[in-house]
Amino acid sequence: MCSTHYGHTNSLSFMNLTVQEKKQIASLLEKKIEVSVILETIRNDMISQANLSRIHLTTRQDVMNIKRSFGLTNQRHADDATSVKLMLEEMAELGEDNPVLGFKFQGSMPPGFEEFDDEDYFLALQHPLQKEMMRKFGEQIICVDSTHGTNCYDFKLITVLVVDDFGEGFPVAWCISNREDFTILRKFFYFG
Repeated sequence: MCSTHYGHTNSLSFMNLTVQEKKQIASLLEKKIEVSVILETIRNDMISQANLSRIHLTTRQDVMNIKRSFGLTNQRHADDATSVKLMLEEMAELGEDNPVLGFKFQGSMPPGFEEFDDEDYFLALQHPLQKEMMRKFGEQIICVDSTHGTNCYDFKLITVLVVDDFGEGFPVAWCISNREDFTILRKFFYFG
């Protein structure tokens, strides 16, 4: 019981993680262990422990706060355009597993994008697993969905989905663009 609280006990959900627990989680993040794996490890540890403690109630938000406070963000650069360029360079090193189908930055005109306007932005991605799912399920049903207003640039996220064996939608390609019209969709579908 906390000495500053009278008449009731502290609820675990309102207690903070200890400095040691935060450092432990930060060390896992430094090793590039996924947040979901960290949370699963903590939950599995709870099963073997006799006493429940605050760390066993760790949430995704807790881990993200630790990531930010320890300066462990995945941001490659403070400027978003530079950060994307760095990410594309990293992906190019993946060879055949490179998920980038095509890209055009605002103010540039790479070969193959002559029908685009100078201010257009286009980034199309498809992971090898997504490509395989497209081959497997793409002959039956293909859906296209677009999400608006999710970022400060007003870019659209266009998603191509197929329906898998379980009747669930499975995303098989993504396109991020400043607009969604015939020109953008034709180029996106050409790559896919």
